[in-house]
Amino acid sequence: MADVVQQERQFDFQEYVQVLWKRKWLILGFTVALTAAVGVGTYFQPKVYEAKVTLLAGRENPRLLTSDPIPGERFGQRDYLKTQAAILSSRSLLQGAVKSLIKEGFYGQVDPARLEEKSTGFAMELQRRVRVQTADDTQVITVVVGGGLPDRVARLANAIADEYADSNEESRVSMANQAVAWLTTKLAEQRTKLTAAEEELRVYKDKEKIVVPDDADPFSTLNLSRLNDEYLTTRFQRLEKQTRLASMKKSRESRSARGRSSAAESLDAEIQRKLRESLEAEYVQAQVDLRNLSQRYGPEHPDIITLKEKVEKIAKELGSLGEPPVHPEAASQVTEAQIADLQAEVTTLTQKESALSQALEAHKAQARTLSRTAVGYSLRKQTVDLNRQTYNDLLTRLNDAQLSSQIKATTVKVLDRAQPPRSPMSSEWGWPPSRKPWTVESRTRRKLSVTSVCRF
Repeated sequence: MADVVQQERQFDFQEYVQVLWKRKWLILGFTVALTAAVGVGTYFQPKVYEAKVTLLAGRENPRLLTSDPIPGERFGQRDYLKTQAAILSSRSLLQGAVKSLIKEGFYGQVDPARLEEKSTGFAMELQRRVRVQTADDTQVITVVVGGGLPDRVARLANAIADEYADSNEESRVSMANQAVAWLTTKLAEQRTKLTAAEEELRVYKDKEKIVVPDDADPFSTLNLSRLNDEYLTTRFQRLEKQTRLASMKKSRESRSARGRSSAAESLDAEIQRKLRESLEAEYVQAQVDLRNLSQRYGPEHPDIITLKEKVEKIAKELGSLGEPPVHPEAASQVTEAQIADLQAEVTTLTQKESALSQALEAHKAQARTLSRTAVGYSLRKQTVDLNRQTYNDLLTRLNDAQLSSQIKATTVKVLDRAQPPRSPMSSEWGWPPSRKPWTVESRTRRKLSVTSVCRF
């Protein structure tokens, strides 16, 4: 039984071999024909050339303002490179490169009326032929353009690189110009706010009678203590001169009845006595006023400060007054010229005392007014200062933005320009590598794209 099965199998195998041997020329012919067809098809398929251009895409954008609200460090390196890769392969940037090539005659004669339509179509075709390669930890980007003609793909790659660099510079200048326009508008608005705040402060000061020191007035630059001291000194000098003038007049009248020595002695004694009486009266009155005001105001009140300094000044002046000499030297005769000179000094001191008194009262009134209206004045003054500071900051930033728009600086640089490739990278059927493998269903569609390959 086993021998029968073995004979059947041997018979069947031999029969198959005989069948194949009888058709060997047919099989060989089919194999040769298929090989020849594949070889011819491969030979006539359009070759794809790749041109590469290398770019340096810096992250540090030139800052338009002194304080940039969105610094570049906020974005990560990987996100930044992805963004730049998307920009390089975007249709809008490719369309700009195509338009520049159209002006150079790269695509032949193009009707100006259909420039937008043609450039859009060419950009869409070019978009399918562009690959962008990035590397981690670097800012170098490689743009790869594929096509059927080496010279044309090199020009396309260089055009894309130039358009990317130009668009980066135009974007920076455009952003600077937008910042200038925005800052100019805000500066005008801030100037209006500052003027309104200053006017409100001026009206409030006029209403409350607040006196602001003026550098043109020599007395207004003095503070309250210095002004009060100057006033008291002038007043004491005026009292002394006035007392001496009165004594000289009285002595001149009594000179005819008394000798020169007795007249001089009487004159000095009278001056000392009159001046002491006047100072003592003012001292007592100042003490009374100080006691009364101390019951109503605190020690920092301007009237309290003024009276304390006045009491100290009078006490010091009284202490400096000495007794008249027992044996005075002989004095010269009192003349009309001496009396006239002394009268002029008294008049000058009186005018100075009056001016100082008015300035002192103005400062005291200002201090009292500010104590009552300190809150309103402080708020308005703070508003003016804040608006002025904001105005100055905007003016500084406007100058920075104007300078930034004029500086020719860019963070994008073409490192290596594309050169015409010498050998093809692959056939049309396998380019670009990111596409799916060729299938029968896509064969017809790929045949239709052969014409577009040759155009590049």
